Amino acid sequence: MAIENGKHIDNGKPQTTVKVTGTTTVQPSKKPELAMCPLATFDLPYITFYYNQKLLLYKTTPEQQFTDIVSKLKDGLAEALGYFYPLAGRLSQDDEKALYVKCDGDEGFEGGVEVLEAAAEGVEVAELAAEGNQAEKEKIMQELIPYTGVMNLEGFNRPLLAIQFTKLKDGIAIGCAFNHAVLDGNSTWHFMSAWAELTRTPSSAPSDLPMHNRLAARSTRVPLTLPASPAAHEAVDPNGPAKPLVPRLFHFKSNTVSKLKSSINSSLPPEAKPFSTFQSLSAHIWRVVSRARSLAPTDITAFAVFGDCRPRVDPPMPSSYFGNLIQAIFTGTAAGLLLAHPPSFAAGLLQAAIDAQGYNQEA
Repeated sequence: MAIENGKHIDNGKPQTTVKVTGTTTVQPSKKPELAMCPLATFDLPYITFYYNQKLLLYKTTPEQQFTDIVSKLKDGLAEALGYFYPLAGRLSQDDEKALYVKCDGDEGFEGGVEVLEAAAEGVEVAELAAEGNQAEKEKIMQELIPYTGVMNLEGFNRPLLAIQFTKLKDGIAIGCAFNHAVLDGNSTWHFMSAWAELTRTPSSAPSDLPMHNRLAARSTRVPLTLPASPAAHEAVDPNGPAKPLVPRLFHFKSNTVSKLKSSINSSLPPEAKPFSTFQSLSAHIWRVVSRARSLAPTDITAFAVFGDCRPRVDPPMPSSYFGNLIQAIFTGTAAGLLLAHPPSFAAGLLQAAIDAQGYNQEA
């Protein structure tokens, strides 16, 4: 095996690798307002999920130095953590085994966010964004994001947020891993937006401050007896997959999605409610994945959609509520029915399930 331009050459086929060059811990720029943040009942189901991962790609100019970009992003991160301080904490349990995030504590408390710096200088942004060579891209992308395959249970000993900055040939990759027991997708992007805002305008406050009072949404305390380790949970999980899940990367062009939506809606009568873009694409994915799994006609296949509950709890919570406040909306049918009917059948099932919960999707 030889190395050429940052790529390992094996039997004439290049395999790009990402090399981690350093690891640091970023602390909040100020002391947390609360020493602990109790987890609400909406948070608890995700303790046995895996870290939620995000990957952002940006092109840079030759004048922009990677070290300068990372330094500025770290400074903005410290500022953002001053307001979103649970992300710099660690999971813990009180004497009654109720879960909470320890945000501050004794002198020996080791909080903070893990930040990795890495290099993959043989990789261009366009390579990762373009179609084709899916297997190679999947491998690279897994190396650009930390904590792949790490369960949220490990948040007792690991940071609740890990970030990897990777230097690419013509840009930077920002890979983030969030402990899902601490926040949902809405809160994730709330934090990301605030981080970007405070990186641009240091020493200011986010325009949308987070709300950390989780007990306002659900005050019930739920003691939990947790497995000794994530491996112990997976060994006894009766709902675990019979076979390991295989990750696959799919790329949908905007015109392809538009054609799918138009095709599915073309079979509807004029007075019918049209299917949204989300429903149309989801119906397509549901059908092709069910076909690829070679399900028997009588096998039940289910599709889950997660809906935001912030405006739906009593009293309603603001969009700035920081935590998990979502619910799963399930619908299912026999695989034979799903595949024997046109795509509008699957889209109709999804639409009916979403409408039954009072969610209104028009886009």
